[in-house]
Amino acid sequence: MLPSGLYVRYRVDGVLRKAHFGKMQDNLDQNMREITSRIRILSKLDIAERRRPQDGSFQVCTDCGFSGYKGRMMVADLWVPDEQDAGLITRQAPFDQICQSAQRTTCSMAQDAHERLVAGTTTVEELLRVLPYGAIVEHRRRWSR
Repeated sequence: MLPSGLYVRYRVDGVLRKAHFGKMQDNLDQNMREITSRIRILSKLDIAERRRPQDGSFQVCTDCGFSGYKGRMMVADLWVPDEQDAGLITRQAPFDQICQSAQRTTCSMAQDAHERLVAGTTTVEELLRVLPYGAIVEHRRRWSR
């Protein structure tokens, strides 16, 4: 009889190794299909094919804590409604009126980008690459000299 459960083997520099998960093994066994599908996606394999052997690979970088997002950050609009905004929403005020009120408590994408530039956590080139045109226009209008 074949053993049940999830067994992970991987190859590093041509040497096949078996991963040992200790106390996590029961959790891995319960989520075996999801884990297998994720590994197949990362390896660019056909996730529906279960009968034929497939060949694929992927690399893992430990510098990012396995998140895949080393050094990346989000630049976004952020609205934190205050009591006045909540009152307008409760009274079902017109959308334009809510938007006008929300401008007081919104950190725009351009403002967020500017703060990151001043702090030195990003570059103009990177922001030009990722920001939508409207945020670039707003940034130029507000902070260009």
